[in-house]
Amino acid sequence: MDAWPKHIFDSEIIPPSTRGYYKNFYEMLSTDNCCYDQVSSSREIDRKPHIQYTQKKRSMSVIVWWLVTVVLVAVHSASARVVELDWEVEYKFWWPDCKEGIVMAINGQFPGPTIDAVAGDIVIIHLTNKLSTEGVVIHWHGIRQRGTPWSDGAAGVTQCPINPGETFTYNFTVDKPGTHFYHGHYGMQRSAGLYGMMIVRSPKEKLRYDGEFNLLLSDWWHQSTHSQELALSSSPMRWIGEPQSLLINGRGQFNCSQAAYLSNEGKRQCTFRKNDQCAPETLRVRPNKVYRLRIASTTALASLNLAVEGHKLEVVEADGNYVKPFTVDDIDIYSGETYSVLLRTHSFPTKKHFISVGVRGRKPNTTQALTVLSYIDAPESARPSLPPPVTPRWDDYNRSISFSNKFFAAKGYPPPPEKSDEQLYLLNTQNLIDGHTKWAINNVSLSVTATPYIGAIRYGLNTLSYLKSPAKELVKSYDITKPPVNPTTTKSSGIYKFPMGIVVDVILQNANVLKGKISEIHPWHLHGHDFWVLGYGDGKFRPGVDEKKYNLKNPPLRNTVALYPFGWTALRFVTDNPGVWFFHCHIEPHLHMGMGVVFAEGVDRIAKMDIPDEVLAYIIIHIHKLLMGMWWIVAVAILAHTASAAVREYAWEVEYKFGWPDCKEGMVMAVNGQFPGPTIHALAGDTIVVHLTNKLATEGLVIHWHGIRQLGSPWADGAAGVTQCAISPGETFTYNFTVDKPGTHFYHGHYGMQRSAGLYGSLIIDVAKGKKEPLRYDGEFNLLLSDWWHEDVLSQEIGLSSRPMRWIGEAQSILINGRGQFNCSLAAQFSSTSLPTCTFKEGDQCAPQRLHVEPNKTYRIRLASSTALASLNFAVQGHKLVVVEADGNYITPFTTDDIDIYSGETYSVLLTTDQDPSQNYYISAGVRGRKPNTPPALTVLNYVTALSSQLPTSPPPETPRWNDFDRSKNFSKKIFAAMGSPSPPETFNERLILLNTQNLIDGFTKWAINNVSLTVPGTPYLGSVKYNLRTGFNRSSPPKDYPVDYDIMNPPRNRNTKQGNGIYVFPFNVTVDVILQNANGLNANASEIHPWHLHGHDFWVLGYGEGKFKPGVDEKTYNLKNPPLRNTVALYPYGWTALRFVTDNPGVWFFHCHIEPHLHMGMGVVFAEGLNRIGKVPDEALGCGLTKQFLMNRNNP
Repeated sequence: MDAWPKHIFDSEIIPPSTRGYYKNFYEMLSTDNCCYDQVSSSREIDRKPHIQYTQKKRSMSVIVWWLVTVVLVAVHSASARVVELDWEVEYKFWWPDCKEGIVMAINGQFPGPTIDAVAGDIVIIHLTNKLSTEGVVIHWHGIRQRGTPWSDGAAGVTQCPINPGETFTYNFTVDKPGTHFYHGHYGMQRSAGLYGMMIVRSPKEKLRYDGEFNLLLSDWWHQSTHSQELALSSSPMRWIGEPQSLLINGRGQFNCSQAAYLSNEGKRQCTFRKNDQCAPETLRVRPNKVYRLRIASTTALASLNLAVEGHKLEVVEADGNYVKPFTVDDIDIYSGETYSVLLRTHSFPTKKHFISVGVRGRKPNTTQALTVLSYIDAPESARPSLPPPVTPRWDDYNRSISFSNKFFAAKGYPPPPEKSDEQLYLLNTQNLIDGHTKWAINNVSLSVTATPYIGAIRYGLNTLSYLKSPAKELVKSYDITKPPVNPTTTKSSGIYKFPMGIVVDVILQNANVLKGKISEIHPWHLHGHDFWVLGYGDGKFRPGVDEKKYNLKNPPLRNTVALYPFGWTALRFVTDNPGVWFFHCHIEPHLHMGMGVVFAEGVDRIAKMDIPDEVLAYIIIHIHKLLMGMWWIVAVAILAHTASAAVREYAWEVEYKFGWPDCKEGMVMAVNGQFPGPTIHALAGDTIVVHLTNKLATEGLVIHWHGIRQLGSPWADGAAGVTQCAISPGETFTYNFTVDKPGTHFYHGHYGMQRSAGLYGSLIIDVAKGKKEPLRYDGEFNLLLSDWWHEDVLSQEIGLSSRPMRWIGEAQSILINGRGQFNCSLAAQFSSTSLPTCTFKEGDQCAPQRLHVEPNKTYRIRLASSTALASLNFAVQGHKLVVVEADGNYITPFTTDDIDIYSGETYSVLLTTDQDPSQNYYISAGVRGRKPNTPPALTVLNYVTALSSQLPTSPPPETPRWNDFDRSKNFSKKIFAAMGSPSPPETFNERLILLNTQNLIDGFTKWAINNVSLTVPGTPYLGSVKYNLRTGFNRSSPPKDYPVDYDIMNPPRNRNTKQGNGIYVFPFNVTVDVILQNANGLNANASEIHPWHLHGHDFWVLGYGEGKFKPGVDEKTYNLKNPPLRNTVALYPYGWTALRFVTDNPGVWFFHCHIEPHLHMGMGVVFAEGLNRIGKVPDEALGCGLTKQFLMNRNNP
């Protein structure tokens, strides 16, 4: 306290009538008599206050303790230290419990770095989000954020999530000493390991000890956090189960025990190698010393008990507040709680003792976490001679409550006000909403919206429904001892609003869950405050009776408190911290399922706060839309259409679902619950309007409309970082574009590797109304081809971004319209494998969709390949295929037995049903271009004159040899433009020769173009060029050619490349030739097929060639007469492909390899053209990066 100038008490912040009072309390805090003398377990601490308080109206005594720090922060002394840190958050492979998993790491550390500060310090954290598609925030648990509520780090409450690639600065003062921690507060990212310790020291510590240790306790699942979130949100709900392990400082042991040698349970004894990430951190101590153990629980679910074998623990601090010391054998610690205990070592210098952490409050299926307290002279090889402490029985709640009742405030802490001004009775129940299990408070399950509450209040968005208050009182007739009579609840985003300076009592009331005789422990945490814990009770709270049990003399100050089964907990706080504050159960799944409320206090002051723009970017950029409502989006979309064009309008929601794409369950990205997503049917000239709502927990998303040229609407192309920002969870973005010509197309995710997760569907454009289709057929089918992995997409992304790179391997299955068979075969009778014949039940998601046809008819089969990796070959047993369309362009028809189709390509083929009508026939899609470890996908062409269930009587078509590239090239060379198609210009104005290579950057495997591996910036290129933001990307153009002496037939002599985000800029309406040049990869004799896709254009495919392109020679081989128009083209191994296009579509356009892992690893370039002709771009497309700041400055001058 000595660092603070006493003249601050003359500040206008403090009412004149109470300035003297604050000054007296300040002086008391500054003396050596405050809070503790030297702590001793045998010494009784005097709890008599140093100052006699007089109750005035709302008991002004409380204002001293609560508001003194506000003053200190507001007039922070120039002598305060600044703790400034640069952090990057990214996923890493890790071994937390001796089994590999994925953790959220900070600067490569798990748990994150420990923050060590002194009370009064300013902490500045520059947090950069290095995740692929997820937003992120960090909550500073226990820090009251006096004067900085926007730094509290609660997504949707105090800030928008930080988008991938962006940096957000947290800036706050740590106003009082204590043991704290930080953690993710978005979705269930805390469960993914986003946490670390935060220690705030006292300038003049009253506790006496010789050393200290930090123990951060957590629980760990092998199931991914995304899968857990989905399970909890499913109908019926799938409970995540108990954790596989408990961790101490991020280290635990799942498949072995440190104490197996002392047990007869048959467990394996742990052995560790040097630097094993799961090896316990030993606490090394000296004899006859006192050590402070700072303990924090960031568990997602588990309530814990900690004990040190052979040692007593003296509890001296709880949640950053000193308490009257008391001695115990062990401590219960709930999620969100922190403690300091003093441990006195013995006289024996060679002993080792187990420290145990076990589960309480839930039936334990998780073994104890163990580490070792080792005396300094104990031999390295020595082991504890006694077994670990036994964790008390999990359901001994009387023991737990008895522990909680031992807490009293330390000497010098003020008592609470004697009376409260408002009372909230919050009934905790488990309920249902449309079959989804939820937790609810007063029959309302909280749903936090995309618009942060603090911003809604700051900008006066009072029309939003979520600013209405929920109920404040219990239903008197509610029976807490039984399951709810009416299990149905409602969902709301309402909040409780309080004026400044009042005293609020909160009565947390527990109750029975949906089934059985069960009531759970709920640790409740309040942001922005400490509160007094007035007491606990059994059964239903009785107003007017149970208040008499309150401890109003010396209740402990906490920020987290346990609500015990079938009981109540009473707490009291003062609304002295203007802001919006989360109050919620700290069990991660319970909060995810709606168990929380939000308090807003000092609303009039929030409206005047100078909140940093980047906190509320979403509101500032979208404020007109928020004020006017969703109708604004629709109105703008409709006004943009011509009166004669049809408008096809869709409302889509994207969320994860459990599905069975290949008869094995996995997670898919579904659109309106469908996988693949709904098929869009339109006519050429129609306007398509898609209101896309992101219902994912933490991931952004976009959708690219593959093959649609987006003439006049480049912002609707759906390429994250190129034409738009990702759509954040909870937000709705409207795509509005015209489909200008007929063709077979599809749509897919274009952010991270979300296409691999199943975000795709068909987009079919027929000829315009009044026009005649030139093709003749009797019916049509859409076949969307894809590949499928059992490894989740997040793991794939991390593997590709790891050092050394972990290749994703071949797909487990090929899917036709989202259906395949991994563990059985439709043609088992013809196979040499041991796979059984598939049998399906009605409704099986992996059952093939048979194509039902009539004899002697012609059918159009529209094919699209959305594969992430595989090149495919498609054939129909016994039938010829007439190829008539490629990538939405008619071609000269030709007949073939099968077709090769690469990722990103589409075709139409005509099939005539001229075979034996009593039989059925296999349709196959097998892997080409890669050594196939994936069996072909199969379905059946069913003649309606044969039984639908009847399998073909002869084997399916055999996929051509995977590396017969000559066959592949011959197929490509058969494709010519249909008569009447436009011819290319005879000459080019500019030419790019793009060398495709595999390289390394600091040991990370990358794909590069002309030795530059593309990294898309956080600011969309379209926004940077539209608003001339010079620092949005590197304005130097990448190389247009590569060294003439480069040997494409061998691995690169210089294996290193560099990253870059420069783009190629072209004038409007010039002709550009692009020569794609393939080469050897990092390993000898390896060159891969790369299907390249250009957004915003069709191009002419002028030709293919072997070896190195020879300028001045190979141009003579070009087909300038009738080259096909395509938007995707194959680049074959060790060869080149030439294409030509005209820069007639102002915008910024991605050009990249359509193999998902290759693009993820940098295989792409960006073209910009006609920059001075780019029209209006909707603000909501550009609300990230530098465009976010530009739009905020423009909209909020």
